Amino acid sequence: MSSPPVLLLDVGNSTVKWRFVGETGVNRCSAQADALIESLKPAPAPSAIVLSSVAGEAFDAALVGALERHFSIAVYCARSVAKALGITNAYAKPESLGVDRWMAMIGAARVVGSPVVVIDAGSAITIDVVARDGLHIGGFILPGVRMMCETLIERTGKVRYEQLPAPSTAPGDATGACVASGAWLAACASVNAVVADYPEYRALITGGDARAMMALGVVAELRENLVLDGLEYWAVSKIG
Repeated sequence: MSSPPVLLLDVGNSTVKWRFVGETGVNRCSAQADALIESLKPAPAPSAIVLSSVAGEAFDAALVGALERHFSIAVYCARSVAKALGITNAYAKPESLGVDRWMAMIGAARVVGSPVVVIDAGSAITIDVVARDGLHIGGFILPGVRMMCETLIERTGKVRYEQLPAPSTAPGDATGACVASGAWLAACASVNAVVADYPEYRALITGGDARAMMALGVVAELRENLVLDGLEYWAVSKIG
């Protein structure tokens, strides 16, 4: 008889992605404890829960408490550290590196090895560079496409539009199209500039805008769930 599975949670600001260790399919729900527990009802009861979260300490404490009360099992929270699973953190204060970036680097190194450039194209776009020996050289953080567009509305008096068109880097013929094309162009050009600086490194891209950016010319390999990939490796190393 097989033992109960370990549940992996990638908690973002608005969405939770989850799967069990050993699985490849991913489930999604809104980042609320009640919604997550409801989403998990059809699934087998886990033996342990491991999570990576960027939602903030107050939210994490509430979520962990709700999960512990509902399942009566241990909940483990991944943290960024100075060195783990072959990756050395570039930060002088390693705990201040976003745990999603840390898990994505661990996942990328596990999937393709190093050297590797790791791109996460979500609400923000993060780019991390990991050398051949697993040394994290450092990284870049820039606003995601939607954040760029929203900032233009918030910080200007006359840039207004009703809705953004489909992703494009072609010149726009209306304000919304101009804003969107400018944001996509800035995002894609920034990523490609870093990738071009490291021609011997493989580049992996993950995140909600990954496919759109690749369609617009970003040179990288798609790996849709790098954070969960890294979290699974971390979980197996910690709790088996």
